Amino acid sequence: MALTRATNRGCLYQVLQSYNSVLPRTLSTTQCCVKSHMDTVGKAKYEMTGHWIKNEKIQRPISPHLTIWKWQLPMNTSLMHRITGCAMTTALYVFGYTICLLPGDYITYLTMVKDWSLGPALITSAKFILAYPLAYHAINGARHLGWDTGKGFDLGTIYKTGWFAFIGAAVIAAVATQL
Repeated sequence: MALTRATNRGCLYQVLQSYNSVLPRTLSTTQCCVKSHMDTVGKAKYEMTGHWIKNEKIQRPISPHLTIWKWQLPMNTSLMHRITGCAMTTALYVFGYTICLLPGDYITYLTMVKDWSLGPALITSAKFILAYPLAYHAINGARHLGWDTGKGFDLGTIYKTGWFAFIGAAVIAAVATQL
């Protein structure tokens, strides 16, 4: 066991000492491995410093940024799936805790919103804004489940199902706003 641990650390001197199992030499073997590790860390730090200095001289960006990527449909579908999932989760928690903490019940607040006499255009828009993320996330989630079976990874299918997710969600949300 000690031989395996010492080998994984990469210190030949400690491997030999573990093999001989000489107890008084344990301190020196540990020092050997610590020194070997510090030499490696120092060398890596020196190399990284040189790397960053070189990158500053030639004015490279620190990391690839969104401005260098050409926006494509698979990138958009992935981003929208994450955004809709996070937005719906956040909205659920905020709405749920707000209803629990406010005095009265849900019907009281629903009646209050109806009394504001908002126009049909605003209500329809609000319904669409609430329905679209749910519809998109559901359709794109089904798309991901299809991928879990190992199918649909060719580029043509990815684009077809991506457009279907965007357009299908808009159609479903539009139908839901009319209910």
